[in-house]
Amino acid sequence: MPVHRVLATSREVSCRTAGQRALANSLHRAAGAGIHTVMLIIADPADSNREANPYNWLLYRSLTALGATVREVHPYRPAWGADVFHVHWPEEFLHRPSNLRALATGLRLGLKLASYRLLRVPIVWTVHNLQPHEQRRPWLTRWFYRQFPRCCAGLIFLSEATREAALAAHPALGSIPCRVIAHGHYREVYPAPPSREVARARLAIPQHENVLLYFGMIRPYKNVPALIRCFIEAALPNTRLIVAGRVLDNEPLRQQVIEAAAGAAQVTLKLEYLPDDDLAALLAAANLVVLPYREIANSGSAILALSLNRPVLAPARGSLLQLRAQVKDDWLRLYSGELTPQTLAVAVAAAPPATTAPNLAALDWPHIARETLDFFKSLQAHAA
Repeated sequence: MPVHRVLATSREVSCRTAGQRALANSLHRAAGAGIHTVMLIIADPADSNREANPYNWLLYRSLTALGATVREVHPYRPAWGADVFHVHWPEEFLHRPSNLRALATGLRLGLKLASYRLLRVPIVWTVHNLQPHEQRRPWLTRWFYRQFPRCCAGLIFLSEATREAALAAHPALGSIPCRVIAHGHYREVYPAPPSREVARARLAIPQHENVLLYFGMIRPYKNVPALIRCFIEAALPNTRLIVAGRVLDNEPLRQQVIEAAAGAAQVTLKLEYLPDDDLAALLAAANLVVLPYREIANSGSAILALSLNRPVLAPARGSLLQLRAQVKDDWLRLYSGELTPQTLAVAVAAAPPATTAPNLAALDWPHIARETLDFFKSLQAHAA
């Protein structure tokens, strides 16, 4: 899932009050400015996940500035008069710990979708993931990806590569109207990062070192033990690797990470949740962010790093290819195949100066909101 607090866990979703209040304030400001409400959008979620990932809050705040009204989906009650039901991550029920809970949550989703279809409200799915990263129930996953698209009037993909991969994996999606709309940046969420010198002084990192950083949830597909082994083999002088993030519900993977770093003085592990200030400081201290994923559709972590003016090294996969075209090689260096010590060495040497910033104009939220609203309107016209 795309991220602001990519290290966050589901417990933070309870911190929704501030996010809801901010979205409501945006609505009041729009009303006070005399902006006509052009559309009622029911979103799942709208801003209840802001503490874990402000992507939705940033999107819907920008849509309200264009005159739309956005409401958080109610768990049981359909919204009469809605123009669009916009859903993100409908596959989340597949991650429930028990089969009974997964089936119950899936049934509730099905009833919700049926109610919106009965009200003739177009259902739009932003396809963040092509499949769950860890498949606990392959049979249920296959059934879901066959059935859910049939409910959708429109699809939004975050990159052309994701669209092509989705159509290759699920050809039935080709009959559904779709639009490619980029994932916006996070510059409005974080304050300007501190200087590298200040950040390193705070974190007790020597000023003369090159610092490579991996951050985010540590999951099998993110390939962190391989990154550590590759870094140790590279033996880069005056260079440190910091791995920061929680290993969620996977003790064997946690042990693999610890064992890979055992005895390596230049590898620092922070296998824990990090507050925003600490994460911002780590990013400010880093020369290069390394994301060695084995598979990737969309990467909020890469966009977060670029939003805080830190270059990224990642595989040439998924949406990262389109993102590179938008920010150029100096800021997002992509490699083919497996990560190698030589790839690491070249990327460190080519990292842009800490005083510069990438051009993220293509990821500005007002532009993304206009594209989204235009797509919603086209679906309304098609249904009329």
